Amino acid sequence: MSDETRSTNDPVEEAFKNLHKGLIAVFLLFLSIGLVTFFTLPQGASHQETLAKAQQYIDKDQGYLALPYFKKAVALDGSSLDLVLKTYQRCRIYGDKDEEKYLALIKAKDEKLGKLIEELAAYDDKGPRAFDKVIETAPKVLALRPNYAQAHALLGAHYLRDQKPEKAKAHIDKGLKDYPDSPALHTELAMLELVTNPSSDKVSEHFRRALLSHPTYRPALGGYLRYCTDTNRHEELITFLKERLQQHPQDVQAVVNLSLALRNSGKEQEGLLLLQEELAKTKGTDLLAHKRKRYLRPRLFQLLMTMEKWEEALALANEVIKEITVTPTDSKIAREQIKETLACLRYLKANAENCPRKHYSSLMTRSLKMDKAQRALKTFVLKNQQK
Repeated sequence: MSDETRSTNDPVEEAFKNLHKGLIAVFLLFLSIGLVTFFTLPQGASHQETLAKAQQYIDKDQGYLALPYFKKAVALDGSSLDLVLKTYQRCRIYGDKDEEKYLALIKAKDEKLGKLIEELAAYDDKGPRAFDKVIETAPKVLALRPNYAQAHALLGAHYLRDQKPEKAKAHIDKGLKDYPDSPALHTELAMLELVTNPSSDKVSEHFRRALLSHPTYRPALGGYLRYCTDTNRHEELITFLKERLQQHPQDVQAVVNLSLALRNSGKEQEGLLLLQEELAKTKGTDLLAHKRKRYLRPRLFQLLMTMEKWEEALALANEVIKEITVTPTDSKIAREQIKETLACLRYLKANAENCPRKHYSSLMTRSLKMDKAQRALKTFVLKNQQK
């Protein structure tokens, strides 16, 4: 018998081996308990700290900065349906990619509520043509979750358009208890003030609060621009847009809106220089550059024609034609070029007949060239989509 065989049959040695294994198992057990305790206990504190951080941004009406902290809080402790609902609503209004993830969590916790919220969102996405369904579904959601902000915002908008401001105000106030920095609710409050007290400074205040929470929220941005323009608050709008560009220097829509505000306040030259400087900074031939040009050049073209700078307008038209007649290699860029061309065409056809005679035929010739190039690009895009 070999030494190896003898050693395996030695009862004393086997006992020591078993004792050794047992001690290792006990050590690993206590180690695992320690690790679980180490990571679990701080999570409770971290969860509260995360929510406290989110609350700091909510108190400043900077909801878009609070969203990551809501997500983190759910990741640390997703047991609260209320927290998941708040996170879902924020994802939805900011167009966040995780919207469906949090909707699934709601369904897992309350299937009936989750399905109703999903229906409400689907009807809301369809816009005014599905508003009857929204009005039918929102009360069902509120029957299960009385403070659900999205339902209150939609009902508030309905009653406001139905000329029932008192009912609209009641829903908006209830919604703000659940979502105090909601851009949708603050936009509705601004619209409510416009109906009940149009001269109130609260109109601007609520539009601004909505835009603090969601800097690119279109209903608030569009509403505030129209309000300032219609009430001749040009300087207020110019100040707001300049502040916005300091915070978001790549916001091309703010550049365009600022040029419009400057024109409306009699500062056309300043608006013109702004657009020219932004175009000069827009380099490259990638999709992002084309998107910026699509916003900037038609607005510049319009301003040049308004200011009767015909030579510069012709030069810009030539620049557009030169780019769009080169066959693009990317259909997304082609679509951007089509949109830009159509915008330039609108201004050309609307203003060309007001030009001096010597420029009229040149502009109309360019108009036809742009029209032809635009049709060619449409054909190119359709072919690319069919492949």
